[in-house]
Amino acid sequence: TNIDAIGNVFIIEGVDKKQPIYVATSLEEAAGASEGRLRKVRGLSTLTAYRLVSKETIAADVIAPFAGKRELLAYIDLLVCDRASRFAGNSVSTFSAYLLMRRRHIGLQRDDFWYNGGPIPLQ
Repeated sequence: TNIDAIGNVFIIEGVDKKQPIYVATSLEEAAGASEGRLRKVRGLSTLTAYRLVSKETIAADVIAPFAGKRELLAYIDLLVCDRASRFAGNSVSTFSAYLLMRRRHIGLQRDDFWYNGGPIPLQ
């Protein structure tokens, strides 16, 4: 599977439609800080049954001073995803691989998955 089929993967994995989906993405991709803009990021339009949120939609005023500081913004995503009740990542992403390994190490990975197939990254 790939990002264009993420909605089907979420159904198969039993992702709760009542829980918001935090999208770890860059300001450039989600420019405008709205759920509608998030849905324009490739593949996310298939998640119509889910509420999409990002650091831009829930804390725009807090992250504004960090605009253009890619590493700091990525660290905010890392902190949020690290403590999420569930994590879905990309199998070819080092960001996802690190989070999947870290969450496994601290015992939070029970229902984690990657949405585009393949073995667990960096296993």
